[in-house]
Amino acid sequence: MKTLERMKSESATGCIENPAGLGKYFGGPDSGSHAELTPEKAADYMLDGGVVSVPNAGAGSYEDFFKSVGFTKVKRIYDSSSAGDWTLGIYDGFKWIIAYQNNRYPHCGFNYSYSWDMCSDSFEELCELIEFF
Repeated sequence: MKTLERMKSESATGCIENPAGLGKYFGGPDSGSHAELTPEKAADYMLDGGVVSVPNAGAGSYEDFFKSVGFTKVKRIYDSSSAGDWTLGIYDGFKWIIAYQNNRYPHCGFNYSYSWDMCSDSFEELCELIEFF
């Protein structure tokens, strides 16, 4: 069942998750030439600075994706892009970390990444840090 947040995200952008679900994850910004990743390997790949491509993802899939790779909470920070290119805060149980969702246009789905360069003890502090950059 879709959450209200997911429905609003998909309605606002027109980017809807494939009815089959998130499906496969791939290393790299496009899925054409990169290996398929399990959620565990996707977590390791992003930890090393990689971008994970999810062709089945919709604009509202960010929460399911980040929870599948081990984050416990996900909140939107900047979500004004009609393409779904959004900045998020993700929580690993200890710190809030800056994360990104980017549309794969002209391909379907979204790319996901995060950076330890910007993290904080609270979501509110993370949002304040972003204001300075």
